[in-house]
Amino acid sequence: MISLDAVAYAPIECVIEHSKTHTLTSLVATLHSDWSERGTYHFKVTTESSTNVQAGAFASEQAGRQELSTILVSTAPDVWTARLSVYRADGTLLCESSVP
Repeated sequence: MISLDAVAYAPIECVIEHSKTHTLTSLVATLHSDWSERGTYHFKVTTESSTNVQAGAFASEQAGRQELSTILVSTAPDVWTARLSVYRADGTLLCESSVP
């Protein structure tokens, strides 16, 4: 018989991927998981002149990487902060990530 507290569950991770072009920085809120999951997310990006918030529900049917949202910001000036929070359907916090 296996004890339940001896079972190792796979990790889940929130990641904010960012890449630059000549005029824009793309910020992509992603969820990396070894199992399917349902819930909601809250993605907030703040620059010197604005704040953009995107939020909603998600349902992943399989393990792996899932894009939740994308926000584009100007590269000039290149000053921004981003925060991603992901919650299970019952409201339990799954993971959070901030950049920088």
